[in-house]
Amino acid sequence: MRSSGQQPGQILWGDGYATNANNNILVMIQIESPAGVGVIDNISNEVEGIDIVMVASNDFGLFAGDRDGSPSYNAREKVVRESVLAHGKDPRRSLELANRPGYMLFQGPKTAKTTGYEKN
Repeated sequence: MRSSGQQPGQILWGDGYATNANNNILVMIQIESPAGVGVIDNISNEVEGIDIVMVASNDFGLFAGDRDGSPSYNAREKVVRESVLAHGKDPRRSLELANRPGYMLFQGPKTAKTTGYEKN
């Protein structure tokens, strides 16, 4: 649920902002370490409202001392992916690692169009 935050959302986007935002907010978590892999089922079972789980590719390998393509990395990634799919959530990866089954949402390029609000 969105907080009122002194109502800037309502000022910028109108009276229906809170309801519209609550119906359209996307919640994503990242799994970056072997510890996260070990508790992904618990997280999925106990935390309501998660829409997407991202395997944070670089940190996922950095914190375990391996890289994508190694048997240990691939085994951890598979545990997360299969758990996320089994819980009806969407797994996410960076675009350059899009060759794994089950992924439909990918992190895009580092450049994006701006809204203009960040200049104010």
